[in-house]
Amino acid sequence: MTNPLPLAPIVPRKIQHFGAIHILASNAGANVFQVAEHCSRKEWMHNLNLNLESHWNIARLCKPFLEKDGEGVIVVNSSCHAFSTLQGCFPYNIAKAGLKALVQSLAVEWGPAIRTVGVAPGFMDTRITEAYFNSFPDPAAERNKTIAQFPLKRLGTPDEIGAWFVFLSSPYAAFAGGQTYLIDGGRSAQMMG
Repeated sequence: MTNPLPLAPIVPRKIQHFGAIHILASNAGANVFQVAEHCSRKEWMHNLNLNLESHWNIARLCKPFLEKDGEGVIVVNSSCHAFSTLQGCFPYNIAKAGLKALVQSLAVEWGPAIRTVGVAPGFMDTRITEAYFNSFPDPAAERNKTIAQFPLKRLGTPDEIGAWFVFLSSPYAAFAGGQTYLIDGGRSAQMMG
């Protein structure tokens, strides 16, 4: 795996500019979808480095600064794939399930000085989602088919997930720790039909 130490100066530079770090919004990641049988070692390692290890690396680099005032917060962006997945989404779902465990471990080991929580968004209306729909012969039909699977009958927005980050890092969420909150428009509540 890649050694994160060359990136270590990024945190002191932020401290120099802002004076302190109180909240880490850990939001690295990208889709790495493959079927288990055909997933290459290169795809596997790229996925683990980007979707799991990067969160651990930035958390440990920020730890000394987050724990200084005893009220540091880490919010980790995971995915609904941490809870359930689809065929062909290997190895992405494994890394996202690992993030759920990372949130639990950091909450147990670094609390109470650092409070760690996670968010697990479902299908969000982003450029990546748009590119996904555009990969079908009839993008509008595929979009409508997907939206129909959600009880809320729409996709989520980046602003809505951002609001969760703000809330979870605020004093209003001070008793939340070690949980990863699934925000999926009700999709997980609905049985197959």
